[in-house]
Amino acid sequence: MESIKNFKQRSLQLLLNQHGKAITGTKQELSEKILELVEAGAIKSDTFNEWIENQNIQGNKHLYIYSINKEIVDTIEEKKLSLKVKEMRESDRMFDPTSVEVTETHALITVKESRYRRRETETEEKYEEIDFFVLIDIDKRLSVANISFDPPTEIYTSNKDGHNITTANLRDRYKKIVETLFECDLSNEYLLNSKVLKYMWNLVNDSINTNLTPYTDKISDQIDLFANMMNTVLDLELDSTIIENICRDLKFYTQGVIITYSNDEFTFENQYGKIITESFSGKSGQSVVFGNETGVENTPVHYSLKGPVSDDSNYQCKHLKFAWDTSHISGMKRSEVITIIDSSRNYFRVKFVTYATREEMGYVLSKIAEIKGRIQDSERHYSES
Repeated sequence: MESIKNFKQRSLQLLLNQHGKAITGTKQELSEKILELVEAGAIKSDTFNEWIENQNIQGNKHLYIYSINKEIVDTIEEKKLSLKVKEMRESDRMFDPTSVEVTETHALITVKESRYRRRETETEEKYEEIDFFVLIDIDKRLSVANISFDPPTEIYTSNKDGHNITTANLRDRYKKIVETLFECDLSNEYLLNSKVLKYMWNLVNDSINTNLTPYTDKISDQIDLFANMMNTVLDLELDSTIIENICRDLKFYTQGVIITYSNDEFTFENQYGKIITESFSGKSGQSVVFGNETGVENTPVHYSLKGPVSDDSNYQCKHLKFAWDTSHISGMKRSEVITIIDSSRNYFRVKFVTYATREEMGYVLSKIAEIKGRIQDSERHYSES
């Protein structure tokens, strides 16, 4: 029976929780408990084997999302796709597909990557063979191509004079593979993806304003007085718009001070979960980063002397660390899946920091698609009005 002691602890806990068993203990203890339950028939062998197989397509994945033409998606057939995959395998010796499956909603290709990992000891440098898997998932419902993998660190193309393989190398390689297999160009939708992250931030920002406005209202007059006094004493001759912006920035900064030093507890979240860190970049090239740098758990430090850039249309959100509430999927209390979502002109990536099941990854992707749909509907409505 396959050894499971190296599986992620959350994966072991989820299987035990699914069967109503205690989930406390070390990885060794949890894996032994699972094997005992399988031996006793409390966990069916089919369930156990399926769980093992799923380790290849779930976990701490880097998941890259691209748009693909709907007309191409609608014509995918398993027989034709299997033939194309076979032809590619014959022309690319490093391409090693292990399965091809086409359903009503997905086209799935699982590929094994056999590489080398470097290990350094006090006396020598060793290379050991290592396998990991890449999943190509064409979602027919959303017309998107998802490329996901969980690459080990320090991997090389060969065990001697090999080139280091980065996540960017793998991303670009499999993007090209998908484009070749489906004879298409994958689109990144950079502007829309940035709007998705900004939309998620703004949902939390509403919560922040609701929670903290009573505090800033108490000193609003003093802030206005200070800004005008500064203008007068320093003889700056600022116009009213600049003074208003200064007042806004000071109130924004004050909210961060309240979060950090107040004895009151604050939780800022939206219907999907809560933000941990964010980053915005402006058209001028300047960058503004907000993060939980104070050590106050689950509260975003959202202040900056540059002001609340989330309300500035010139800024685009490019990075979001977000904790998704997945309790309704895992069946575990206070279950969260933490992701880092990056939007750039070259890719849109969802990195699963927490071990995530296939269902949890699907949930996250569906919510991102839901937000995209809302944004597109809003823009369509605006253009028609």
